[in-house]
Amino acid sequence: MDFLGQLRLEQGELDGAERAYREALTLRRQDLGPRHGDVARTLNGLAGVLRTEGRFRAADSVSREAVALGGQPLAESLEGLAHAVRERGEFAAAESLYARVLLLRRQELPEDHPEIANSVINLAAALGNAGQPATADSMFRYGLAVKRRLLGAEHPDIVADETQHARLLHQRNSDHAADVLYRHALTIARQRFPGVHPATASVLLGLGELLLDRGAADRAEPLLREALAREEGSRGHRRIVATILADLTELERGRDPAMAERGLRIAEAGSMTDLAERLRRFAPSHTVRHTVAT
Repeated sequence: MDFLGQLRLEQGELDGAERAYREALTLRRQDLGPRHGDVARTLNGLAGVLRTEGRFRAADSVSREAVALGGQPLAESLEGLAHAVRERGEFAAAESLYARVLLLRRQELPEDHPEIANSVINLAAALGNAGQPATADSMFRYGLAVKRRLLGAEHPDIVADETQHARLLHQRNSDHAADVLYRHALTIARQRFPGVHPATASVLLGLGELLLDRGAADRAEPLLREALAREEGSRGHRRIVATILADLTELERGRDPAMAERGLRIAEAGSMTDLAERLRRFAPSHTVRHTVAT
């Protein structure tokens, strides 16, 4: 069942992935007992699906349950919790958790191992969020070099890593380097994830926002609309959907209030305060509430 859940997640079938992991969790608890290491592994898989859907509070709860079980998959459980904490904007806590994961993995695995590289990249992303871009950039380069050497430069796992690094480079105003990384990641994503997949939408969003910042709105808009269409083909990663809707709403200067309203509902439901603030300026329901209140 875990294999089926992972397969559905890789295919972007989030409903099917969540269902498979929940069924696997019930079976493992019945067959192995509630504290078995395989129960923690299945909880970690379920938490990954919930994060992909943008359900960060639920993912946090499931990851904490897995961490409490301890055992051999502790590093994986802590990593899942770090992902959920980071998505909520608690960057210092995420950095601490990722650093702990890296320490555990270095105790268990050889340095030249993909999981070590993953842990380095995760910590790099957290450091970038926490305002340490130079250190983050160096760690991204190291982690990506290891993964490219071990897995190949066109491996699908590279997509998310290059997208995160490109986002950091964009924030550092290294736009050309960010553009190169985004386009390489997008080439891999289109080849490896031909259908609906959050990784493809994330690259399209990042490249679209880079082009927006460079004043190329005419080239950015098709990418953002493609990202939205791909995400709405499934339940989608709700933060990605809300971000795209906010970008498009601002690009169109609020000419489609229904779009703003839809984005605001998603943002408020997911406690995405930064996106909700951007969308409230254009959402009719907020305008009406504000008028009545004043």
